[in-house]
Amino acid sequence: MSKSYISNYVMQKYISNYVGSIEAEFSDNISSFVYRANVQSLYFTAKNSLYVTLFNKNLTHDEKYARISDNISAYLKNNTLMSGISIVDKQREVFHFCPIPEDIALKNIDEITKTVNSGKMYMSEGFEYGGNYYFAVAVKMRNYNTNYTAGELVMYIPESALSQMYQTYTLDGGEVFIMHGGKILSHSNKSLIGSEIFLSDKFFDGENTEIGKHYLMSRRAVDANSIIEGLEIVTITPKTVFDNMLKTLNMFLIILLFAAIVFSIPFSVIVSKKLLSEIEILIKNMYSFEKSPTEYEPMFKLYEIRELENVFKNMTRKIGRLIENIKDEKEKQRIAELSALSAQINPHFIYNTLDSISWILLMKNDTETYKIIYALANFFRIALHGGMEVITVEKELTHLKSYLVIQNMRFPDKFEVTYDISGEIMQLKMVKIILQPIVENSIKHGFDKMSEGGKISVKGFLTDNGDIKFVISDNGCGMDFDPLTAKLKPKKGSSGYGISNINRRLKLACGEGYGLKFISEKGKGTTVEILIKPQMD
Repeated sequence: MSKSYISNYVMQKYISNYVGSIEAEFSDNISSFVYRANVQSLYFTAKNSLYVTLFNKNLTHDEKYARISDNISAYLKNNTLMSGISIVDKQREVFHFCPIPEDIALKNIDEITKTVNSGKMYMSEGFEYGGNYYFAVAVKMRNYNTNYTAGELVMYIPESALSQMYQTYTLDGGEVFIMHGGKILSHSNKSLIGSEIFLSDKFFDGENTEIGKHYLMSRRAVDANSIIEGLEIVTITPKTVFDNMLKTLNMFLIILLFAAIVFSIPFSVIVSKKLLSEIEILIKNMYSFEKSPTEYEPMFKLYEIRELENVFKNMTRKIGRLIENIKDEKEKQRIAELSALSAQINPHFIYNTLDSISWILLMKNDTETYKIIYALANFFRIALHGGMEVITVEKELTHLKSYLVIQNMRFPDKFEVTYDISGEIMQLKMVKIILQPIVENSIKHGFDKMSEGGKISVKGFLTDNGDIKFVISDNGCGMDFDPLTAKLKPKKGSSGYGISNINRRLKLACGEGYGLKFISEKGKGTTVEILIKPQMD
């Protein structure tokens, strides 16, 4: 049963591929044929003289016929594709240049007009005249130079032009024929031309009751670049053609199966022994790596073991890199610890030095310099704050005021600052160094062109939601852009804590709903709203 299934499957695949290759080649030939017919139609549709004659209302039908006849007769004389031509103008005047009677050739004139007006090429059913079979192909007469249309051009092509294409493709007792619109267009048995045939599946078994033979039937749509629709190639292959091939294949499968059994047993024993020995060696190498982790190099050529070795090699390489990374990280950690100790020593040295200088100045009654040095010491002490990011609102305000002491010494009478801070927020904790950069921005940019009269208001209170809110306003020059969204190049000398940096720090510490909001108008000052979530230690 298995042998029969395999052989039938193989034969069906072989025949399917064989028939498919025939149909593909034949489909290309038919597509070329349609293309050739279309190209030949262009010979007439591109002639300006033809349109001049057809549109000339001063000529009678016979005079038009005579003028057109010379060109067409000369063209048909040496043409192997067409047996005749008809031209039907827009007024339904017919100019017939074909031995086939007009009533037979143009019996479907309404269908011809409808099809070509839709932009398609028309192809008729096959019809008989004088013992020969023909079919009509029609196109719209359009002069692409002037875009004039003058009706339809109908070409009459002998059926033999198609049948000669597939005569060499038929198997013994088989058939290849062409269908169009569900009817036979070309067939070796001419009496079947024009008859209908029902094709339910693309590829199926059936029985031809007329000749009493089993067959395989296949059909394929012809791709004619959408110029003509409904063309199909049908291939009928009798099963008797490949019965002998099936018997030969069955015998070959039996011999192949027997040979496989005879040779597979000793071969599998040899391969298994070799495989097991190499696996044992690989396991020993793995145990050795556990004791001494060095990169492993593959030893064996057998594909399966080679793949295992490659995986093991990659693993040893990654482990080696991890060991090196651990060593590097330990060294970096040691250096970082030393740097941290140094960082703790240096700030305290700065604070103590500044305190000492300030007391010396106070003893010498240099109060102005004392105020600057003392404010600077406070500024650094709070800014660094032992490396912590969170301080009380009270310390944040002290940090701001220390900065303003220094700025007032630099720019006396240039600006004044007022505070309105709610007492209930003073001991709440917040992210440090938020207010000072905002006020610094007002002084540097808002009062840039002012020598005096600058005013800064700092308000702080607790919102209904329990958040800390600051509102910092100035009467500076204002601005016509939002510094949080504008892409500006940093100016030389600007604070290291940029506005965008402050906004990002607040969002990271508090969440997306928190941060800065700028309200500003050119020439009318700037207001900055700062919403902060109280922080834990």
